[in-house]
Amino acid sequence: MKRFVFNLQTVLDVRRIREDQLRAELAALCVQERQAAERLADLRRQQVQLGERVLRNHEALTGADLLAAARAAEQLRRVIEESDQQRQALAERRETKAEETSEAATQRKMLENLREKALGRHRQAVAVAAERQTDDLCARRRGLCLTT
Repeated sequence: MKRFVFNLQTVLDVRRIREDQLRAELAALCVQERQAAERLADLRRQQVQLGERVLRNHEALTGADLLAAARAAEQLRRVIEESDQQRQALAERRETKAEETSEAATQRKMLENLREKALGRHRQAVAVAAERQTDDLCARRRGLCLTT
């Protein structure tokens, strides 16, 4: 009997490749999001440290020093806000990519299930054909033995 051929094998291969690509993209987004979160945490530590320095030395600071510290704090606040927005955007992109990856995995699994069912039917057909061939051989032998 002929060997098993799954008609949708090319589609299954393409789905596997696409799923692998999506997983790689998802991993890259996770790394970017983690880096953005670390950067944000670092900026917030800097903000706290700046506030602590101003509070510790508030008596020794001049008006110009306080103004410079206020400007630095405002600039740092803006940078933190931008960084937080970037992190949130990355989180949204990661969520979207995770959904795409999940959908791709579902589609691949569906095709793999179809392949397994087709392979099972093929194996069943091979077993039936082998049994039929064995029965034919036995019947011929009996027929030859009876005529001899």
